[in-house]
Amino acid sequence: MLLHKGVPYSYLMSTVRIEVFCILLFMMLFGLSRPLLLQDQISVPLAIPAILGTAISLILGFRTAQAYGRWWEARMVWGAIVNDSRSLIRQLITFANGHQQNEVNHIANLQIAWVHLLGQTLRKNIEEKFWKGYLTKEEYEYVSSHSNKPNAILLLIAKKLKTMEEEKELIRVYETVQIDTTLNRLCDSMGRCERIKNTVFPATYCMMVHLFVYAFVFVLPFGLIGSLGWEIYPLVISIGTIFFLIEKIGVFLQDPFENRSTDTPVSSLARTIEINLLQMTNQKRELEPIQEHSYFVM
Repeated sequence: MLLHKGVPYSYLMSTVRIEVFCILLFMMLFGLSRPLLLQDQISVPLAIPAILGTAISLILGFRTAQAYGRWWEARMVWGAIVNDSRSLIRQLITFANGHQQNEVNHIANLQIAWVHLLGQTLRKNIEEKFWKGYLTKEEYEYVSSHSNKPNAILLLIAKKLKTMEEEKELIRVYETVQIDTTLNRLCDSMGRCERIKNTVFPATYCMMVHLFVYAFVFVLPFGLIGSLGWEIYPLVISIGTIFFLIEKIGVFLQDPFENRSTDTPVSSLARTIEINLLQMTNQKRELEPIQEHSYFVM
């Protein structure tokens, strides 16, 4: 996630370097052929690029708003995961009345493994060092055999709760119902993340917006050819770069789990949950929050 710091211009320009290169190449060709265009009086009314630019601005605004909605929903879901993870362990500690600390610690470790695995699964970047140590050998083999590993961990937690209720009588039936409600919210959050991840933004819509921006940039100098001199070159390049930057904002925000600097910071949030749950269960592990990069945090 980009932070409220100075995002370097080099990062911004690197996102549109191909588009800017195409604009520069086109303007070089336009500059070479400009004498012939003026001689033959080849131009278009300025109203045409003006109308086209206005229409594209509306489309880009709508697209950016929809993309931000997807990003913000992902951030809200992970905020709920943070709260429900804390609530799950708080309920267990309270209902067990401090007895059988090992049982509570075990579920806390499973929950820590779950949040790490969920974030890594969404990014398709599984790193076992963050969660393998929180599972027993049997649990690790069980989870590894599933295609949906976070879902397998939730099932292990549910089975553990059932054992605590029926066999060890550590929690009562109505307490199990409350904890199961928390588990259901965690499962719902997982499903919402998977929906955002697997529902792609309409490809044809993205492609058409991209082509419309190119069409606007290529038509614009023909509308200004009769009224501007050398100023036409920096003006067209600047306007085209701005339009493509706005388009890229929507492209990055629409996919919040792609392991990019604009992502929802699932790694940082998972580490926060890890630290909180270890402290709640009095487990001694020296962990530091995920460090911020110069202008973003993962």
